[in-house]
Amino acid sequence: MRFRRSSASLWIPEGHRLTLESGVSVSTTDQLAKGTLYSTPHPEAAAPNWMAVSDGNNFYPYEYGEISKSLTLTNGKNYDIFRSLSAGAPVLTLSSAWTTDLARADAVSLLKGKYVLTSDKTFVLVGTIRANGTNTTEGSSTNRLVFNLYNPVSKPLFTAVVDVHTYNAAAFRSWNNDATHRVTWVNGIPIFLTGFIRATFQSDATSEPQAGLYLDGTDSVTIATGSFKLAAVLSMSSVYPVAVAAGFHFLQTVERNIGAAGTATFNSYVAGADMIG
Repeated sequence: MRFRRSSASLWIPEGHRLTLESGVSVSTTDQLAKGTLYSTPHPEAAAPNWMAVSDGNNFYPYEYGEISKSLTLTNGKNYDIFRSLSAGAPVLTLSSAWTTDLARADAVSLLKGKYVLTSDKTFVLVGTIRANGTNTTEGSSTNRLVFNLYNPVSKPLFTAVVDVHTYNAAAFRSWNNDATHRVTWVNGIPIFLTGFIRATFQSDATSEPQAGLYLDGTDSVTIATGSFKLAAVLSMSSVYPVAVAAGFHFLQTVERNIGAAGTATFNSYVAGADMIG
């Protein structure tokens, strides 16, 4: 390890990523029910082994390898991840659980361009995670629950189903009235992401089926496909950028029959988002 106390600066390279797979900064397989979090050098970073440490007033570059942290988490809660020095070595520390899906318990603020714990600025914010089990979290194609503040990469969210059913009401509801048709993620700072959906449905010439994605709910729509009223089976698509506040979120696949006339048949969909984190 190397610690350069004499070289305080406004810009310190951040070479690590948070990951659920030891030695792998960007996993290519689903990481399910993981109880250990790693801060791992990222080969594509400008300086893979270097990180910023804080004395509360300035940042200094520090060279170090992988750091690990056993997780103690409450299911369904968000936690920030901070980096600090303990006995001269970098460690990861969990914040208190967020008070809600969108509100931190422990405030963060900027110190010379980097987020730190407001109550103790020697703790540098490096990311945010969400528990989806007791003492466990996940990084998968449907649940991106580890967010990196530094060295973010594209991690697509994706869900698809063939599930033929009918729905004839004008009000939006979850696809086939099943709230599991969603993708979820956590982001520690506000972001933009691009959501997409392609759905196949059928009209009897009097019905007008429509599908879409709704951010953080099941009874409206944020990203809607087109609709049609003719005797045919068609696929319709929509792609749209969405601004997302810091916190835990989901995109729910939804459906409706505009006008509530006739019989609308819903066949299948592919949906998701391009998550950066």
